[in-house]
Amino acid sequence: AQLEGLGYAVREAASAGEAAELSSGLNGGLDLLVADVVLPDSSGIQLAHSLRESRPDLPVLHLSGYLEEDVIGGMPESGAEFLAKPFTLAAFGERVRSILDRRKRRRVLFVDDDAEVVMFASQVLRDAGFEVLGGGDGNVALSTVQVEPLDLVITDLVMQEREGLETIMRLQKSHPELPVIAISGAFGGHFLKSAAMLGARATLAKPFSGEQLLEAVRTVLGS
Repeated sequence: AQLEGLGYAVREAASAGEAAELSSGLNGGLDLLVADVVLPDSSGIQLAHSLRESRPDLPVLHLSGYLEEDVIGGMPESGAEFLAKPFTLAAFGERVRSILDRRKRRRVLFVDDDAEVVMFASQVLRDAGFEVLGGGDGNVALSTVQVEPLDLVITDLVMQEREGLETIMRLQKSHPELPVIAISGAFGGHFLKSAAMLGARATLAKPFSGEQLLEAVRTVLGS
């Protein structure tokens, strides 16, 4: 009722079972799950995990009077957000709006151990309307994809820690639907062909311009 007063179309359910049944009849038309952590027949966390089996990109906002670390830490549905009770209508509305606005923006993880390249590429992508997360090596990339919903990973191939080729192979196994763009300037771009063979949707030789970066991103994302 509070969200309806803010102009949202809301479908209400009193239990996890009722929510699951309601969700199955929405034919994909679900932008956000707001779920109390404690439900009569289950938990909001289990409900979110169930719904995300068919909607892996579904944003989730958990409501609870418990501490966040006691509720979210280590749970299976990564990327969920948390709002502590009690909260004001203004705080509730602001959080929902923030989640929905962020969902409209494509999220890109840019992985490179060259800080200047990360800064340049991040600015180009943000100016084009993308939300950008940065990482310095493949270890960061692999951990980030476990907790953050992403639309694209752009990774360098030669880095001091876990390199890009191994990162691409691991991403193909754990998140085969997540597109990857490989970038490299090492050895005349020799490793780019290998990256494409391992599953990279596109490759980009360094140095690249902002226009070349955006062209590759838009081609891969179809936008």
